[in-house]
Amino acid sequence: MDGRAPQSVTARIALATAYLDYGWHARGEGYVDTVSDSGWKLLEEPSDKAAEVLKQAWSLLTKCPE
Repeated sequence: MDGRAPQSVTARIALATAYLDYGWHARGEGYVDTVSDSGWKLLEEPSDKAAEVLKQAWSLLTKCPE
């Protein structure tokens, strides 16, 4: 986060959502058994980043209104 709203839960949730959207796009289309190992890796890395961002959001005093 860039410091303008260091306690913004909404910004963290938006960032985590963007990471997940990117990961699913990078994984590619297809059924589970048709996704390559590199496709799974492309989903795993942004998913891990999203999880970390959401852990940070969970520790904030203000919770997401959604």
